[in-house]
Amino acid sequence: MKSNRAAIGAKIKVFGGKEQEIVGVVENAVSGSPYEIPGPMALGFIPDWVGAITIRLKADQPLSESLSKVGAIFKQYSPAYPFEFKFADDAFQQKFTQINLTSRLASIFATLTLIITGLGLFGLAAFTAAQRTKEMGIRKVMGASVQQLVQLVTTDFSILVVIAFVIASPLAWWGINSYLEQYAYRIHVQWWIFPLTGVVALLFAMIIVSSQALRAARANPAQSLRSE
Repeated sequence: MKSNRAAIGAKIKVFGGKEQEIVGVVENAVSGSPYEIPGPMALGFIPDWVGAITIRLKADQPLSESLSKVGAIFKQYSPAYPFEFKFADDAFQQKFTQINLTSRLASIFATLTLIITGLGLFGLAAFTAAQRTKEMGIRKVMGASVQQLVQLVTTDFSILVVIAFVIASPLAWWGINSYLEQYAYRIHVQWWIFPLTGVVALLFAMIIVSSQALRAARANPAQSLRSE
């Protein structure tokens, strides 16, 4: 900050070698591509080059009223040219159209993935519980509790989820970092995100599997062993 203030008042050669005095220093702003770090830039006023005027409108006044006032002044001093305008925030937002589209598509596919995964786990858990109904009936007759029977089924699925997490975490870390490397301004993926994701995935799987295992464990052993 001190170096920025020290630059005020100094003179530099810009715009064809003409000396200009520095009247202010602003922080870096994305004026070009959002994929690149902004380079050195000087903003100056040259009357002969004026083709557009930047105006800051008051936030507490209606937009239509402010535009009408600006348009009236523009027509007064430049009646030969039509009054055309665009908003800086809209132009800035257009730079991130592709990023926003990618974000929306990622959210949609993530939601679809959760739904498909949930349906797949539900079907697999129901199939597993049906296949082990007789086994659960025998264990229940031998004195096993409902909690032990549910734990018997969920343990197998827990192991599979943990194995999938161990395989997927390095690939996810590599993929995310490879994607973020194309941006000049980027976040850094924290290590705790992956364990948290693994815990959430495990809880999600256990809730679905436990519901099916609990139903099979509560079944009457006489019915499950009737065919034996």
